Parts: sequence; C-alpha cells; structure tokens
Amino acid sequence: MRVFWSGIVTLPLLLALTACGPILMIPGGELGGTVTAAPDDWSFTDEVGTVQLETRPGDPYSVNIWCTSINGQLMIGTDRSTAWAGYIAADPRVRLRVDGAIYELVATPTVDPRDAAAFQAAIVAKYDYEPDPEQQATAVQFWLSPR
Repeated sequence: MRVFWSGIVTLPLLLALTACGPILMIPGGELGGTVTAAPDDWSFTDEVGTVQLETRPGDPYSVNIWCTSINGQLMIGTDRSTAWAGYIAADPRVRLRVDGAIYELVATPTVDPRDAAAFQAAIVAKYDYEPDPEQQATAVQFWLSPR
C-alpha cells in the first residue's frame, strides 16, 4: 500500500517538473529564466557542460544538449531524425538556456562541410567524446544567432 501512495505522489510531481523543462533525457516544455541579450562571443559556453534548447514556440519542446563555440559563434548538433531537428526545420526560432539566462535565437543549419568538421572536432575536444561514424552520416549542425 505504501508503494501505491508514493507512486500517486511521485507521478504528478514528475509530470509537473517535465512541463517546465527537460530532465536528463526526458524532454520538457517552456524554459523558465531571464531573457537576456545574446552575447557577441559565445566562448563562455566552453565552460558549460549541458544547456537547454527550446524549440516549437507555439507548443514549446525543450531538451538538454551539448554545445560548442567556434571562433566565438555558437553551434549545436543532433541526428536529423530527432524531434527537435524537425521542429527547427519547420520554425528556426529557438530559445537557449545557459546558467539560467534565456537567449532568443535562430537556428541555421550548416551547409559547409568544414563547419560540420569543426563542430565534430570541438565536441570531441570539449566532451572527450568519439562520435559513431554512422551517426556522423545522419548528423546536422546548427549555427545559433540572435533573432
């Protein structure tokens, strides 16, 4: 009986938390925080492990992601099949939360293979991560810039 009651209390709490933002690998909704002007140089994010990305402004969908700066510009990436990559394709307006600050941005897919290679190299260096070659074949990267 005790497990039943703890489940009744825990489930609504978990659902309420995910409505506010992502938790680990579980997507969330609208991100809370203070809207801040986008910086000219995103190099400070090289000291930040995970950030939160909100897509689909009409029905916010947020996820935890990695990011990296390349020559002071901010870049993110994912597999083309992720839900949020599709949301960006439909509407490139995004919001990014870094340490409580919200930046209103536009996500633009990379078209230059050199940019994709620079992103992969920066991610490997920042996160000590070796990407799977099969994942690289279906990857898409986005430059983030102010709206």
